[in-house]
Amino acid sequence: MGAYSIAWLIIVAAAASGVIVLYLALRSFSNSLIRNLILVVAVVFFVVPAPVPEYPGQLAPAFVVCIFEAFFQIDGAPMVSLRILLTAMASAGAVVAASHFLIQRFAARRTGS
Repeated sequence: MGAYSIAWLIIVAAAASGVIVLYLALRSFSNSLIRNLILVVAVVFFVVPAPVPEYPGQLAPAFVVCIFEAFFQIDGAPMVSLRILLTAMASAGAVVAASHFLIQRFAARRTGS
């Protein structure tokens, strides 16, 4: 296993650990839709990949690429990674919201409400 694979395993493990801690912090939150949205969007925020400029074929977490390009590069281009990040977060949020409402609808139909 190469260094690139190990780096992504560390990223995924750190994101999973962070989401577990976030879940434990939010478990008393009464609104399950909001709680699930926060958890899923947090995972997506940390693990969605974006191409690294000037290094073809290399991917890094989109938020890291965006921050690096915005603050540490003189002629950085953070919009590509920002667009990828926001699109992935919005898509994940839409999937969670849609699945939540479908589950509620089928559960209500099943109980006869």
